[in-house]
Amino acid sequence: MATRKQLKVLEQLSANVGISTAEAMRQAGYSLSTARQPQRLTKSANFADLARKYLPDHKLLDVATAGLDATKVIRYKGQEFTDPDYYARHQYLETALRIRNLAQSDDIPLGDITINLVNYAGADSPISDKAITIKAKVSGGLADNPA
Repeated sequence: MATRKQLKVLEQLSANVGISTAEAMRQAGYSLSTARQPQRLTKSANFADLARKYLPDHKLLDVATAGLDATKVIRYKGQEFTDPDYYARHQYLETALRIRNLAQSDDIPLGDITINLVNYAGADSPISDKAITIKAKVSGGLADNPA
């Protein structure tokens, strides 16, 4: 059975597009140390049941569909133009996925990258023919930023 705090978190996430789960947890009354681990709440069975009850698939679909069509008005030299608002669209999608626990983890390995830098400053440069190799591990993904 879901707690009152879990219900408050869900309400915060539903009402505030773009709010992090950690911030919603703080606003709902969770301690700072607990709010720094939002996955403990979002991966719990009680929270998942609560999300399915209060945010059924058809409601998420309606809101996400409307949000994915978000536009913004740009005014330039007395004229108005309507352009897609990709930032708002992304926020709607990310929030819907996060609430239903459909977003992937924070650590998504994207692979290794090797970059070769060569100095092409001139033929008479002493380092013009030496390459510098940089290797890095790249990762990324949807993340709650508990700040």
